[in-house]
Amino acid sequence: MLKHFLKRDFKTNWIVWAFVVISGMFAWVMSLYVSIIPVLFGLGYIYFLVAFASHFMVLGTQWRSQHCMSRYYLLALPIERKSLYLIMQCRILVHWVPLLLVLLYTPVSYYYTTDGGRVSHGWQGMPIRHYVVYGLGVLSAMIWMVSSSIYVQLMSEKVTCYLIQYKRIVAWLMLIGLNSIEMGVAIGFACGAFFSSSYIQFLCVAGLIVGACLRYLWTRRVWLRG
Repeated sequence: MLKHFLKRDFKTNWIVWAFVVISGMFAWVMSLYVSIIPVLFGLGYIYFLVAFASHFMVLGTQWRSQHCMSRYYLLALPIERKSLYLIMQCRILVHWVPLLLVLLYTPVSYYYTTDGGRVSHGWQGMPIRHYVVYGLGVLSAMIWMVSSSIYVQLMSEKVTCYLIQYKRIVAWLMLIGLNSIEMGVAIGFACGAFFSSSYIQFLCVAGLIVGACLRYLWTRRVWLRG
């Protein structure tokens, strides 16, 4: 069933994937003439927008639209809801693969310039175990963000069903505030994992893994009860 959905997603979004490939080729050509760091940051931002836009298409909505599948159709499929949630997670994460590749390549080519010339920032000589830990941190951060975005969409649909206006306002404020705090914590852990190369990196990555697991399980619980 996962293969069926992935094939359908690719056929539906072939223009998006063509844009991803063209952007990558253009970034490679630009890196031959300018510093690679701004190119990687720009490419990463583009890939982030592409990945984040896939959430709404994959999750579906409560009504049928031109670009989104109906949630009722997804739930009516002969698939256990636990398995369906895992399939949706995998479908969304596939769109994050280009950004994952950029983030994994960035430390390999991370330099800074001093008066003496071009000097390695330290990532080039980092031990393999640190790079593996960094990769786990990046993957955990992506899973955390995917689960959080699914949770926000599910809760947003629930909030819009409140009949009393002040309850909707309070619910919106709580949802936005808590999600902002959660993303701030995740970004803090991610920055620590990227810019540190000591035991602080291990602690930040451990925080990302724990946070991603907790958010995944809580969003899964909301999905199963929804």
